[in-house]
Amino acid sequence: MDRITKLFQTIFLSLITLALFSVTARAKTIKVLEGPEHHAPDRNFRTLHYTLRLSFDAPKKKAVGHEIISLVPFHSGMDSIVLDAAKMKIESVRLLPKTKLTFQKKPEHLIIHLNKPYGSSDTLKIAIDYSVEKPKKGLYFILPKKGSDKNHFEIYSQGEMEDNHYWFPCWDYPNDRSASDVYVTAKMPNIVISNGALVKVTSNEKDSTRTFHWKIDISHVSYLTSIVVGNYEKVEDFYKNIPVQYYVHPDQKKYARTTFGKTPEIIRFFSEKIGYDYPYTKYSQSVVDNFIYGGMENISATTLTAGTIRDRRSTIDGTSEGLIAHELAHQWWGDLLTCRNWTNSWLNEGFATYFASLWTEHSQGTDALDYKMRQAANSYIVEDSTRYRRTLDWYRYQYPVNMFDRHAYQKGAWVLHMMRYVLGDELFWKGLNHYAAINAQKLVEASDLKKAIEVGTGKNLYWFFNEWVYSGGYPKFRVKKSWIDSLKAVALHVQQTQIHDTLTTVFRMPVRIQLFAGGHNRTVKVDLNSADTTFYLKSRENPDLVLFDPGDHILKKIDFKKSKKERLLQLSQAEYAIDRLDALKALERSNKSDEDVQKAVARRLESDSFWVVRRDAARFLGSTKSDFAKQALVSAIHDPKSRVREAVISALGTFKDSSFVPMIQKTFRTDSSYYVLSACIRAIASIDSVKSLPFLKEALKMDSYNQTIRKAAIQAIGKLKTPDAIAIILPYGTTQYPATLRTSVLRTVAKLGKNDPRALRFAIERLKDPSNWVRKQAAFTLSRIGNPSVIEALRQAVNTEIDPRVKASMEIALKHLEAKKAIGKEKKE
Repeated sequence: MDRITKLFQTIFLSLITLALFSVTARAKTIKVLEGPEHHAPDRNFRTLHYTLRLSFDAPKKKAVGHEIISLVPFHSGMDSIVLDAAKMKIESVRLLPKTKLTFQKKPEHLIIHLNKPYGSSDTLKIAIDYSVEKPKKGLYFILPKKGSDKNHFEIYSQGEMEDNHYWFPCWDYPNDRSASDVYVTAKMPNIVISNGALVKVTSNEKDSTRTFHWKIDISHVSYLTSIVVGNYEKVEDFYKNIPVQYYVHPDQKKYARTTFGKTPEIIRFFSEKIGYDYPYTKYSQSVVDNFIYGGMENISATTLTAGTIRDRRSTIDGTSEGLIAHELAHQWWGDLLTCRNWTNSWLNEGFATYFASLWTEHSQGTDALDYKMRQAANSYIVEDSTRYRRTLDWYRYQYPVNMFDRHAYQKGAWVLHMMRYVLGDELFWKGLNHYAAINAQKLVEASDLKKAIEVGTGKNLYWFFNEWVYSGGYPKFRVKKSWIDSLKAVALHVQQTQIHDTLTTVFRMPVRIQLFAGGHNRTVKVDLNSADTTFYLKSRENPDLVLFDPGDHILKKIDFKKSKKERLLQLSQAEYAIDRLDALKALERSNKSDEDVQKAVARRLESDSFWVVRRDAARFLGSTKSDFAKQALVSAIHDPKSRVREAVISALGTFKDSSFVPMIQKTFRTDSSYYVLSACIRAIASIDSVKSLPFLKEALKMDSYNQTIRKAAIQAIGKLKTPDAIAIILPYGTTQYPATLRTSVLRTVAKLGKNDPRALRFAIERLKDPSNWVRKQAAFTLSRIGNPSVIEALRQAVNTEIDPRVKASMEIALKHLEAKKAIGKEKKE
């Protein structure tokens, strides 16, 4: 499951409100994730196979099911079993061939009383007839309404974390694996996509339905069982002789290969790297409307948000390959090997996140990988420093979703990145190949990874796992250098300044140091293993520049003061783009007005090989407000990379120079990039807010991928602060438009609507929006507006909300408004 996808970014730093407690060390406080201690539940049986037969009454949002579960007791004397089964009506339970069994239905469970005790030599087949109507989770009915956004008719499931028991009885925890057959009957012309191979399609002429039989023999955890129903068309490629299928709606078919066409190549890349060929009979990707996540790695049958679909024009700005690669990587890391408990979710998500980055490295180069990893590091560090710290094997949490955080995704990816750095490519891949081979179709924990890597490489990694998996946090380095002429050596003093306590250790890592002197450079490796160390590095002359961890291979924060001269050398000479980016940011903080610095940055804008450096150079120059910067930016307006052109236009907009308007308007008419056009909209509004409103209204009428242009226009209108702004943008916040645009309207309303009753009414209405992401944003908007009069409406929304992430956001907003109300009351008294 992917939460790094940029569709509908989360509103808060974490998805869910968490109870926090503190541990104190050295007079400082570290917040840690708190909650009840969770471990995998005990079982008295193991499942072998599920057979599901389903049909639907879509208008009633009802599913009727017949299920057969094959299972084996773990021990003798088993006279009852407990299945997870929520909010469903159980009609009958039988032990096949025809023994009726008594049962008790609890709110979340089905207790089945067997006709006698059974033992581990018995294989039981239990048949259950049931129905479920308007399930709150797990199974979703998308029924288009007149006047609503352009959703298609769909029925789809979403099982992770523990939601599949809302539509079929099962053992709904990832410490059990089984095979499955799924038979789903759907009205024509709809088709059904599920796990494994399509065995047969049977037409039922009497009621104009068809029954689709899907079968998968490879065992899997229950949350990976999936169905998607809709009027889909199939576009098919192949990896070797394995079908690679893209299920899209007819109006999306022309974009299928534009979006998914690299999939066979990614399968080949992963198969070769992992040393374990793609193991299933097919790989399908189905897009659904209003999906609650970006994507879900259901075994052999990934489900993706409709926002994954890209038209050819949108690929000028980017692709969906990151999301596609993430979910595809899960077919090994999460499906073939699955975390035994939610504590070890990083073995699913950290692996998928890193493998998506490895595809980026393969397709775009090392600089692109380094940049993705820097983004991941920044994201994790924000969560660690502002929300909570935890280890990767943390057992205390409120809900399973708490374990799907930036520690699991981003830090988990960094653990693999650093393991690769420590071991080197050859041993890293030997270790992962061994891990995959010996754990295929098994349930895994961190100890399984450690053991496999050690056996596969011959290296003892106890220290690595102790500090990066079983401890929390990351090193904070303070580095100082000095030249000792008598020794002809650089003294490099390295301190670890992070808090050292029972949660966070002193880190041991090999570190590369790069010395630049006399027009040449060399790299040495040192072993860092204490909180305070001085290294003496031989050099014929005092180096002009020293880089600590060039290429950024260690998850860290670093304080290494350098002169302007050193930073300029780093900007021009550093091999890795990530080091040039660091120099750029440091110069912006301390030497932005310096003419020599601006010229050096302009050279990077003109000629750097990596587009992110050129983009950030444009942003740097825009922040200077200098005449020199204006000319440098104008010269770069035709950069081959759209994201750089976007930054150039945005930077020109900050000058508020009306002479730029004709050039920006021409760019708006001629450039093909949606991002560049959006930058033009914002820039023109910034330069001439009075005259730009008619232009912005026209932009609101323009269609674009992911509503990019409309969102830019709404953002720009919000900054105009015209009395008509709310009236202009509110119509775009209704369900006639996609959720991504509704969230954009809510964000703008949050800034404009403090004293406007229309804004409050709108945000309250969106608390009932069908989209989780919109409801989450509505809560934030009400909190930002800060009017305590909405407390009761927000309280009602909290009480009825099902999604724990949205509920948490609403609770945060409610607490904020209640606190504000209490403060206001105190002031009056």
